[in-house]
Amino acid sequence: MSDANGGQTRGRDPSTTSRTNLPRWWSNQHTLFGVASQVVSSASNFTLGVVVGRFAGPSDLGAFGTAFVFWVIALVLYTALVTDPMVLLESDLGGGGGDGESIQRAARSALTVSLVLAAVYGIVGAIVMAFASAGTGRAIIATAAALPILILQDFGRRASFATKRGHVAFASDVSFVVLQSGVLGVLAWCGVVSATTTIIAWGVGAAAGLVVGQVGLATRLIAMPSTAALRAYWTSGRSLLSDFIVIIASRHLYLLAVAALVSRRDFGGFQAAQSLMGPIAISLQAAGNLALPRATQAYRDGGWPSLRRVARRLTIVVGSAQWGYCLVIVALGPWLVQLLYGAKYNDFATVIRVVALGQAINCCSLGGITAIKVVGGVRRLWPARTRAALVSVPIALVVASRFGIEGATWGIVVIASVELVAKVGVYLSVQPDRNVHDR
Repeated sequence: MSDANGGQTRGRDPSTTSRTNLPRWWSNQHTLFGVASQVVSSASNFTLGVVVGRFAGPSDLGAFGTAFVFWVIALVLYTALVTDPMVLLESDLGGGGGDGESIQRAARSALTVSLVLAAVYGIVGAIVMAFASAGTGRAIIATAAALPILILQDFGRRASFATKRGHVAFASDVSFVVLQSGVLGVLAWCGVVSATTTIIAWGVGAAAGLVVGQVGLATRLIAMPSTAALRAYWTSGRSLLSDFIVIIASRHLYLLAVAALVSRRDFGGFQAAQSLMGPIAISLQAAGNLALPRATQAYRDGGWPSLRRVARRLTIVVGSAQWGYCLVIVALGPWLVQLLYGAKYNDFATVIRVVALGQAINCCSLGGITAIKVVGGVRRLWPARTRAALVSVPIALVVASRFGIEGATWGIVVIASVELVAKVGVYLSVQPDRNVHDR
């Protein structure tokens, strides 16, 4: 596995490693701040959905959910092109201080990606508003307007994790949530809550988080857009991008197809069910943000045996917590949705339980995927995902078109199951002692 300068990252000089490792007490604090940061971030997203669903109703929640899928797609794309390659290739980020120039260069490229996607989303939103649903189109346009701020704030969080400054991410997220909650409170008090106004509040909160993140990192995140990091990371990023495009096609574009097949109310009910998976998102995001730098360091220091231990531990610890939570949702999910969103959602019990099943399946592969990324096996991953998607997505769409939102939710289970088999196959086939870092 090679770093950005072409040097081998595995088998690094132990004396160098010892100088870049932080004290154990601070490493533990970094982990705690990372988990706390993700709790706050996920609580922010959860609050957005509850406010829209309770004050504006299922139809507006459906519009908000559609717009949120566009945000997730943007997040996936910029992660593949900028942040994951930055963590994997910038070997000087792990020493606690990080390289400010590398972070700023990556931030400028993240802004470039966000501006391109914002322009595309604005056009898509205008088309949807003119020919399909005015409410959904306005929500997509609002997401396009907020996208550069949202992505730069998220980039600051990830740069904080990569440089072992989880306290900066935590402060950024807290400021984000405080301002966002204040704006949402004003909207609710004035009686003007809608999908669009809620997204505006989301963007305002992100602006506060971005400023705090920039101050904490002591690095300019708000700068002129540039493609320098995109070019530097392209060798690594193109394989990650290929894999993530398949993820977008099999998961997120499928959700957009579902949104087109069912009513806004039914899609709103699905989004309410998805919102109960917030703790799953917390553990997955926190584990992913913290695990990739740690797994990369483990592979540099101890090779494949060390990485395999980290991956196994990650799957067992994170997976056990997630599976237990999914069992709770199967038992209590319908009651929780009615408590949070109101009686308008009392006919989505089956959807809620099936969503929990799909998430439980998705929880099984975090450690394996992390290991595959670290050893450079992503080139093997995306063809496997492609084959899985070609099998599962058509089946899922047929079921969705025949049985509505409940069929669409079962379709997610089908997609997750087939994809899990594909990921396990890639993990077992990776040969870490060979030069597979040929992205």
